[in-house]
Formats: sequence, structure tokens, C-alpha cells
Amino acid sequence: MGCSVITTNRISVEHLEEMLISQYNHDFSEKTSVEREDDPALPNNRCVAKQRLQGLKRKFEKDIKYKEEYTSFLSDMLDQGYAEMVPTEQLEQDDGKVWTSVQERQQTRRGILSVVSSLYDPLGFLAPFTMSAKLMLQELCRRNLMWDEQIPPSFSKQWSDWLSDLQKMSAFTVERCIKPHDFGTFVTAQIHHFSDASQVGYGTVSYLRVEDGDKVHVGFLVGKARVAPLKQITIPRLELTAAVLAVRVDAMLRKELQWQVERSMFWTDSTTVLKYICNETRRFHTFVANRVSVIREATDVGQWKYVSTKINPADEASRGLTAEELLTNGRWIKGPEFLRLSEKEALCQA
Repeated sequence: MGCSVITTNRISVEHLEEMLISQYNHDFSEKTSVEREDDPALPNNRCVAKQRLQGLKRKFEKDIKYKEEYTSFLSDMLDQGYAEMVPTEQLEQDDGKVWTSVQERQQTRRGILSVVSSLYDPLGFLAPFTMSAKLMLQELCRRNLMWDEQIPPSFSKQWSDWLSDLQKMSAFTVERCIKPHDFGTFVTAQIHHFSDASQVGYGTVSYLRVEDGDKVHVGFLVGKARVAPLKQITIPRLELTAAVLAVRVDAMLRKELQWQVERSMFWTDSTTVLKYICNETRRFHTFVANRVSVIREATDVGQWKYVSTKINPADEASRGLTAEELLTNGRWIKGPEFLRLSEKEALCQA
């Protein structure tokens, strides 16, 4: 087992920078929609985890030596600071929250990346908050700092402030159920996607809107926030990339949700993107043409609507939020108020 760990570490060190650049730029490869064959999938992590734990327990009962080696390896990981035990009081609490403290790391690119990557947030509840840390990592990369080189004092203060903010996130709560227990059987279900971009990043956030007569409920589904690539790109093109990201998220959600979704709506505050999508005659450059093709193949023009920048929740994803802003500003989780209105009223307010 020791050899496999060493090999893994060697591979990760050799390709770490390549992986990081790929993470920042994977939405900007010039591949056509035809080449994207595999549909995105969201696995049921809880079921998989339970099955693996049961399998591990059976293997321990059959092979005592394997159990001893496994236990010894985990003990070494804890002793060397690569992992930490979850406090017992957090495991026993019944409010649905589990938070563990982030271990102190050296203030280097490698240390910062280790902390940011350790935050487990697959649905993107904290996407606006982690955005600022990603932007700092990108700026350090732009300045060509080595992986183990100490970061400048100005970044050191920024990083310390972010770590302090991270402790405040223990007060963050979110409803586990997308649909309230007392809501009843809904008549219609719609997915509403919002996308936005700024000079530093772009993102999307999706909500499920369920309706039962006069009752309307809006629930957070998933959010994503990504930094803009190192190579400078115009904001309209970033807005278009955010729109493509929203289309891909819609495909994933429609596949994974167990409810029958009536339709999906896409909202953007970029009139340029809407003109790109509605265009029927003009030919575009490769960058724009490829992305418009992805959008037009997966959606209809009538699904795209304009929303004012002031009420676009995806603005938080593209610019980032502090912990205090995320905790006090409920728009990211609850969605814009106009989604709770009738369709005609919503279009007028948007």
C-alpha cells in the first residue's frame, strides 16, 4: 500500500499544473457538440458509500491481516496530518449539518489548493463563497509563483481573511428537501436556470419551481461558479459560455430528477447572447458558432428569456460573495422573488 501512495503522489505532482490549467479552461476547448457524446451523470453517493462500507466490513471479517494493514494505514494518515477525525458531537447531531475544521496549511499555492479542494460541496451551495479563493489561486498562477513558494504579504492577508470567513459558514443552513413536506402533490414542475458572467468569472444557478393551484415553491437545485480563463476573453463570449454551462446542467438535472419536468427556462442578462441564440442568418466565428450550436440543439429559442442584472442570482456566482454576504443575502439559495409569481407577472418583473 505504501508504494501505491508514493506513485499516486508522484503522478499528482507531475501533472498538478496541467490539471489546474485544464480546470480553468475546460469550457473553452473548441470541440463541436457532436463530439460531446456522454451525458453528464450525478451518482447517488449515499447508496454507493453504504455499499462500499458494507463490503469493507465483510472483507475485514474474512481477512484479519487486511484489517490490520488498513487500520495502520489510516492511523499513519491521521498522524501525518493528511486527514482528521470528525468530532463525535458532530456525528451525533440531528440537524443535518456536519462541519469539520480545515487544517492549517502552508501559505503556498499548493497549500491553498489543498484547502479549497477539501471543501465538499457537489451541489454548489457555497459556490459564490469559494469563488474568491479560486480567483486568488488563479492570480498566483498568473504571477508564476512556484507551488511551494511563499505567497506575497498582500495575498497572505487575503487568504487569512478567507479562512476566517470559512469558520462563519458553520452558521449556514439549507433545507434538505427540494419540496416542503406540507406542499402536497404538485401539478407542474419547471426548472429555471440563470447564467451570468463578469470579467473575472462566470456561473449558473438552477431552481425547481413547483406549483399546486395557488401555491408556488422554489427550491435550489445546483449552482456552479468558475473563474474566467487566463487568456482574456470578452464578456459577451463569457456570457455565452455561461449559457452553455446552463444547458449542460439542465441535461444533467433532467436525467437525474425523479419528477416529470414540464419545461426548462433559461434566463440571462446579456442581450448579446439572446441575439446570438435567435439569429437565423448570420454566420459567426468558430468560438461563437460552436456554442450557439450546442444551445440550439438542446433548447428552443422560446425557452430563453431576459432578466435584469439587478435580480439575476447568477451574478453572485460570477463575482463571488463573502461569508457574511452569503449568510445574509438569501437570493442565491431562495432564488429571485418573481419566480413565485404567475408566469405573466414574472415576465413583466424580470
